[in-house]
Amino acid sequence: MSSETFKIIIAGGSVAGLTLANMLEQNNIEYIVLEKYGSIAPQLGASIAVMPNGARILDQLGAWDPLVSSLTEEEIFQHLSMRDADGSELFNGLDFQATIRERCVSLSTVQPVDETRPRTDSRM
Repeated sequence: MSSETFKIIIAGGSVAGLTLANMLEQNNIEYIVLEKYGSIAPQLGASIAVMPNGARILDQLGAWDPLVSSLTEEEIFQHLSMRDADGSELFNGLDFQATIRERCVSLSTVQPVDETRPRTDSRM
């Protein structure tokens, strides 16, 4: 078996990149995040919807509770329904909580513990 070491390069410090970085860090796998903006969670005026499937992943990473602790009861969806173009119900209910948060708040909860690994102002 080879004993070579490797480092994973993650292009982009948004939800997917930071979630991957968080998982790699928890499993002691070397990585670096390259982010083009000057900070990991810049205030861009956008929001991120965290639906039940994503919330469960954040919960497994230990990032859901910090996100929820900053929310009011009204900001956590306990019920959700979706309809198609004809108005027929496609989905009704939630099996896990969901929310919509400002992008910068959502990203700060999945940022890895080792804040030296993301490199900002980096372009590929």
